[in-house]
Amino acid sequence: MFKTIQLVILISLLGCSSRSVNGINHKELDNYLEFVAKKEKAMGETIILKKGKVFYQKAYGFKDQKMGSIFRIGSISKIFTAVMIMKEVERGNLSLETKLSKFFPQLPNAKLITMEHLLRHRSGLVNFTSLPNYLKIAPIKQTESSLIKMFVKNGVEFNPGKKHKYSNTGYVVLSLILEKLHKKPFDEILYHEIAAPLKLKDTYIYKRNEPREHELISYQYSGSWEKAINTHESVPMGAGAVASTANELARFLWSLFNENKILKQETVVKMKTLVDNYGLGIFSVPFNSSKGFGHTGGIDGFISIGFHFADLDTVVVNLTNALSMKMNDITIAILSSATGSGKDIKLPVEEKLISLSLEEKKIFEGTYKSKTFPLDIKIFVEGKELYAQATGQGKFILSPVSEDAFIFAPASIRINFNSAKNELQLTQSGQSFILKRKGSKR
Repeated sequence: MFKTIQLVILISLLGCSSRSVNGINHKELDNYLEFVAKKEKAMGETIILKKGKVFYQKAYGFKDQKMGSIFRIGSISKIFTAVMIMKEVERGNLSLETKLSKFFPQLPNAKLITMEHLLRHRSGLVNFTSLPNYLKIAPIKQTESSLIKMFVKNGVEFNPGKKHKYSNTGYVVLSLILEKLHKKPFDEILYHEIAAPLKLKDTYIYKRNEPREHELISYQYSGSWEKAINTHESVPMGAGAVASTANELARFLWSLFNENKILKQETVVKMKTLVDNYGLGIFSVPFNSSKGFGHTGGIDGFISIGFHFADLDTVVVNLTNALSMKMNDITIAILSSATGSGKDIKLPVEEKLISLSLEEKKIFEGTYKSKTFPLDIKIFVEGKELYAQATGQGKFILSPVSEDAFIFAPASIRINFNSAKNELQLTQSGQSFILKRKGSKR
């Protein structure tokens, strides 16, 4: 995912509108989404399709949110890019074994890296969005030449196929390959290959300096809600620059997995074949005994999910332009409503925050490192708040839950400090890392 951390203080609960069909009562899900909006934890739009028809749809927010608004969908863009690459495979213009050297021989390991390696994040190309200078690059218009030059300089981390490691670099390279094959800009390819055939009028590559009507602004939370930065579309390309509505994204996913209007069924089966839980531009998530295929996305404060559950005949999409809680919790609530009465939906319980003085926060300042964690983490006080900032990422506020424990709910991050040992323990998504503080306290 493309990352930066999040938003403007927006006050009253406005713009909650919903649509359900077939007489189904979605009161519990309505209550849940209205609750998170009222608490200023999230705003966005949710849609559930069943058998290709709208089962539930709702816009929710603490600022006026209207159904049909346009969101940037971040790394869900990778599904679109993978689909367009697989269309070229069906046409015989590519194969999964085609070497990168056919298009960009100057890239490291180009004679060894295949299209499949790029699609599965197994190329070994360094993920440029994780580098220390990424936030300086993000707002600046890039060209094929500047991107390739940067990727050559960044090099590789491992030999192709050795392991899976998420890399936005690979999907930008795939975008550039599509431009070479079509001899057209990426946005035109997306229109002709997917948007026009499926009649998706609001699915396109956003333009940083040419916003369309109904495009939403995104926000990020770092002590208060502030407008997010705006990455130039030439930076993420097919790795994260697609914009869409909840309805159109859901229709795209339904068409891809059910109607074979874009790809042949056997091609979609290949896309769903997982290696290290990642297929060709998609991955799977479990929900009870069901398995969904799709992707998540995050860019400049926009956080999104889109998944198709074949056994449930269901597509779920949730697009947000402001989020300061776990997206996973919202997703579970949506799926609970999609698969049952929704009576099991529980309103979020927030961990109780405490107040600490500036002096109590400053004792944790420093840069923390570990051989087992890929990024350094800087801990610092700014204004009245304690922040964390990983290498190449935006800063995010740490909210105290005890004298030495802090959380950042949107990313499910918990940090426990041990000042006696000059270390911190970072826990996220069930994984924990110990990082040691370097240098002296400020």
